[in-house]
Amino acid sequence: MKLGWLEKLYVNGLFRHRIQRPLEMRLLNHLVPMPTRAHVLDIGCGNGGGLLALGQRTHALSLTGVDIDESQLARARNVLAKAGLSAQLVATSAENIPLPANSFDVATSFGALHHIPNWQKAVGEINRMLRHGGLFYMLEFYAPLVENAVFRTLLPHPKHRFTHAQLLACLKTNGLTPLRERNFFGMAGIIVARHTGNPAGYD
Repeated sequence: MKLGWLEKLYVNGLFRHRIQRPLEMRLLNHLVPMPTRAHVLDIGCGNGGGLLALGQRTHALSLTGVDIDESQLARARNVLAKAGLSAQLVATSAENIPLPANSFDVATSFGALHHIPNWQKAVGEINRMLRHGGLFYMLEFYAPLVENAVFRTLLPHPKHRFTHAQLLACLKTNGLTPLRERNFFGMAGIIVARHTGNPAGYD
């Protein structure tokens, strides 16, 4: 699901770029240090802010971003080009990503899963594309926050969003073992999980 105009205004704003994005990176890196010289995939890469931070922090061998909104990918191209970074940017839904299996050492999602209608399938796709032992870093917002009356009115999201416990359970079902996690009052959370196995249906 694409961002609404109000949420897009926020994610493209200076606060998220200069303060929140670096803070998110520090929080995730504090849980489990991010590997350097890795092949990195960012789910819901938006305007490329996450890819920029990942490229600068990890000196990635390759950067790949996927997003359903082509206008955001155009922003990402400009952001990365100004920083002298290159990335493969793919316009696609995270539920069906046209990239090879076992291609990445690291996958990230900075608040993207709660925008995806079939978020469970997206988790399966992330597992498919990670190499064995690969790491998935995520920050997420949960049902008690995104399904309250204010959010439903101002920031529409798909129905039936998930809780921290449901997200942890889905990761485990899809062969991703949580290593470290923090739950912020049931409203948001950060998790780092490792690819440890293949669920049914994946070779």
